[in-house]
Amino acid sequence: MSPYSGDNRTSDMMERMMKQFSSHMKQLRLPKIIVINGIEFDVNKGIDCSINNQGGHLQETNFLQRTQEYTLVNKKYEITIPIVIQLYFNTNNHYRLFVYTKGNKMLTSINLTNNFQDNKIQLSIPLKLSTQKIEGRDMTKAEREMYRDLLIEHVQKEGIDLDGRTAYLGTYSTLLQRITYPTGEKFLENLIKLAILKGHFAKNKHYTLPNII
Repeated sequence: MSPYSGDNRTSDMMERMMKQFSSHMKQLRLPKIIVINGIEFDVNKGIDCSINNQGGHLQETNFLQRTQEYTLVNKKYEITIPIVIQLYFNTNNHYRLFVYTKGNKMLTSINLTNNFQDNKIQLSIPLKLSTQKIEGRDMTKAEREMYRDLLIEHVQKEGIDLDGRTAYLGTYSTLLQRITYPTGEKFLENLIKLAILKGHFAKNKHYTLPNII
């Protein structure tokens, strides 16, 4: 039984939905090349480091196991970005889809519990930055707002649906047990694009993208 804090029926329902969602996610793959801000990245399956694991081993509660692990490489700019997508039931009693990179740095996440309504899960992400430090000093509120606005601008350029400061990456139908909009593969690609852009503007994720502030 899931540790979900609601009644047993709600707990069982959410756990069942997450297993179904995970089964769908495990089948999805990124394209061999992904373009972010006009920069081509080769997509290689797997990673050569341990990300957000315990002693190199995945937590048993990660629904996706190692099915969504990639390494994005651009040889021209000498950029290598390991990416891991994991699904956990977290300490706030929510199921969240996380995107991590090197150094156990979280790039972004989707709250699947809060976004569930009427047999659908809206795969949406509020676009905000929580960075506190930059180059050894405190990041100012004005800087966070500037980088947030730049993030929104670049996310929009990638063709990702926006409603104000929220990005809408797709819709998962709990009845059909698949992502119905746009497609599962496009959702995965846009999730990675948004995560990498967000990491760039956070300024503390061990990589930067060229030709962007």
